[in-house]
Amino acid sequence: MKIVYALPLLMIGMLINVYAEEEPVIKFDKENYSLFDEAIITVKYDVFNRDPNLVDKISATLSTKDKSMKIEIVETSSNSGLFLTTVKLSPNLQLYPGDLQVSRGDRLTLRIEFGNEVFEESARVNFYTAKIEFDKQAYRPNEEGILRIIEPDANKNPYLIDSINVTMRTSKGDFNIMVNETDARSGIFETKIKFDKVNTKDIVIIDYIDDTLPPPADLNKDLASTEASVISSRVIIDKDADIILGYIANVEDTAKAFASLVNTRGGLDNIL
Repeated sequence: MKIVYALPLLMIGMLINVYAEEEPVIKFDKENYSLFDEAIITVKYDVFNRDPNLVDKISATLSTKDKSMKIEIVETSSNSGLFLTTVKLSPNLQLYPGDLQVSRGDRLTLRIEFGNEVFEESARVNFYTAKIEFDKQAYRPNEEGILRIIEPDANKNPYLIDSINVTMRTSKGDFNIMVNETDARSGIFETKIKFDKVNTKDIVIIDYIDDTLPPPADLNKDLASTEASVISSRVIIDKDADIILGYIANVEDTAKAFASLVNTRGGLDNIL
């Protein structure tokens, strides 16, 4: 006699649930945040999807070494099992609106307690040293170039385009330039500069005051830097010169002496 076992659909559904995630998958959208950043946190865990017909919530704690706050992480839609929240960071809540006050070197830690289990994930709050770049190493007079400043700390409002000021120094004087962020959250600032206020053989220097550096520079109660560093970059202006840069490296453990020759070629390929 042949016996056939039929497995009810309900039982199949119960077996599927056995293979749900053993632990929640907690993710910060960045490994490192600046003092003015917005942290986007997601949690994927089907167990927290208690009611498939409703949008569920998770209670959690977000903390630094000095501060902590209770937060709710809300399911993105009913029965999705994916939960999301955003937290605006601020170095000083009295001066800059935000949800959680942070300091350089802080560790953001999300903590979820579920029954007898505790789940945690962390990210860092770091400082950044500004970097200035030109799209070329030399320009001709009246040529247009692109100036780029990479400064995540100057992204003080993640919802708006921020601006910074730099100074362009030339033989004809100093000029202030406003540089706008490329995107509301990029921390990258770009502008086009036409080199029409320079002389031939000029050296153009861009100065940017970075007041968000680590100790001994630090933020005081007024968010002013006790020390600031002038980050500079320079570019050469010449009517017909092409500059070629070379790099020399010693790959051995013992010291070596090097000699370097640099040729500057002008019009008609003449070596100057």
